[in-house]
Amino acid sequence: MVVADLTGHNANVFYELAVRHAARKPYVQMIQKGETIPFDVAGMRTIEVDHTDLDSVASTKEELRKQMVSTAVPEARLERPISVAIDFDKLHRSEDPAKRQLADILSAITDLKTAVEQRMSIIEYLEANLFRSPRITTGHPTALDLSGLQEAVKEITTLVHDLRLKNTQLLTEKAELEKEKAELENRLKQT
Repeated sequence: MVVADLTGHNANVFYELAVRHAARKPYVQMIQKGETIPFDVAGMRTIEVDHTDLDSVASTKEELRKQMVSTAVPEARLERPISVAIDFDKLHRSEDPAKRQLADILSAITDLKTAVEQRMSIIEYLEANLFRSPRITTGHPTALDLSGLQEAVKEITTLVHDLRLKNTQLLTEKAELEKEKAELENRLKQT
């Protein structure tokens, strides 16, 4: 078991973490509260700790224990970006057409997931920043000029609506691909 302290973004820690990912060995990530978790490991569970707050240290200790127990299960298959890439490569290079087809489906699912996440980020940004601006008021000395804004809001609303529809379509396609993936995996298990 490795406890990787990401505080300070030490390159050696990230190298050792990458080795753990590739070897599918258990680990737990932690970082000083308030520090930014680097994007390449941000999607993985990370414990935040404030070393100056004893309550935070105590809860961190308990969370470390829980994560160690959950990741140390021998039959647990740890999926991380590096190990997934290795598996993709094996599937793509396989002589078995079903495995290559599975690799194509998994790639398509990954692409769909990325597209959905990008669209959701756009929607969240528009909702958080554009439609709630405190300067969009009338009569205020620093208010924005609202002439022409109504048309822009209509266009953005249409864009958001279109993005939501596309997002729904992508989620449907993703579900279909995941179903196809499960069927292929079942066929592979039977062979």
